[in-house]
Amino acid sequence: SEAMMLVTDEVDNNQQTWSNHAPGGGGNVASGAQNHRLRRAFQWDSPRRSDLDNVVRVDYTVNCLDGASIRMQKVTPIFKREPDERRRLPLQIFVLWDPAPAGGGAAAPVILLNPADPNTQVWDRDIRIIRETYTRLGIATRIVNHGSPSAGPGDTDFRAGDGFDFVRVVDSRTVNDANGNPIQPSNILNPERDELSSRFTALSSDTIRLFYVRTLDPGFEGIGFNDSLFGAQPPPRVGTSWVISNAGRYAPAHEIGHVLIDKNNGIYPFGNQRLYHFNQPGNIPPPFLWEDQNLMSRIVLHDEHVAGNKRLWDEEDLENINQFRQIHQSRFLD
Repeated sequence: SEAMMLVTDEVDNNQQTWSNHAPGGGGNVASGAQNHRLRRAFQWDSPRRSDLDNVVRVDYTVNCLDGASIRMQKVTPIFKREPDERRRLPLQIFVLWDPAPAGGGAAAPVILLNPADPNTQVWDRDIRIIRETYTRLGIATRIVNHGSPSAGPGDTDFRAGDGFDFVRVVDSRTVNDANGNPIQPSNILNPERDELSSRFTALSSDTIRLFYVRTLDPGFEGIGFNDSLFGAQPPPRVGTSWVISNAGRYAPAHEIGHVLIDKNNGIYPFGNQRLYHFNQPGNIPPPFLWEDQNLMSRIVLHDEHVAGNKRLWDEEDLENINQFRQIHQSRFLD
């Protein structure tokens, strides 16, 4: 029989696969056909289904010479249970309120939010891609509660239509910068990131926070702050990820990856963006472990595609960093 591959996203699942059992003695088979050799392992109609508890079931019937038949069935979890190799990634999401959007218009969050409609950027796209990305490594992403909303214009909780996966909209103007001026969502640099991180705290020191803002450092779509960037007394922004409102589709998952992989390891100076990202091993030619297809590539993140920047690998990169091992030993996983 032919092998079957489990995938986590619809783009991969929709790829045609070769089957020797296709009509005519072999050929490409489309998704949904009986001989299609891809199956989507997990779908997230609700966060309650995000614990990676799915199984693979195989049914096989043997026809005996006496006319009887014997049905055999095997059920096995996709990820091992004893010991349990699944991990959980708690994630808090904050969206800054924009009191004066560029080009005019009414004040609003920096990304479109409609609490009655999950088909918006943060729910239908970003959280989905984060889940699809880290599920490949056996990691379930859980959007965690922020507690009661604090006082201030625009501070509220927005939830997806099923009542889970909620984000916190916060007004940065309720926090002052070092000069005593209200922080604007279009001027978020390290001093502002530290002030906002101190004001909008994590549920625990091991919870990653993702902030959506209007603009960041010039040329940056996002930035993540991992432990190895700092010494024994890290600033408040450690463990946070930041993305601009119009960042690429893989940007939120990418910036979370910086926090989880913690690549610097006290060796690489911050500012050397090449060493801070994934670099293809020198002894392996493309397309194997190609950095253009890795989530932590330093190149511009593309749209969703089967060959897009979304892979994380259990192999050493050019700097001998194994993404799978680094992530699985991160303090930010339960």
